[in-house]
Amino acid sequence: MSLRPNARKEVRRSRYKVAVDADEGCQRREDNMVEIRKNCREENLQGSVVKVFKVPPPPPPPLSNFRRLIGRWRVFRRWLPACIPG
Repeated sequence: MSLRPNARKEVRRSRYKVAVDADEGCQRREDNMVEIRKNCREENLQGSVVKVFKVPPPPPPPLSNFRRLIGRWRVFRRWLPACIPG
């Protein structure tokens, strides 16, 4: 004896997709949201720790500017006699 058409449809539906428990789904979503908030908070804290302990780079030593000036002065001294007639 076969099942009635409506009964066969119900059997197929019940096998096709399992019903989800509403409380279980709500709990799972809440757990996911808590995990996301924890991760965001941790990332923000790590960012602020890096900002607090970040040390600015030291200024360049004054000798580098001095050497550059000496080089320019030497170029100027070589050029100067060529400009003076005589």
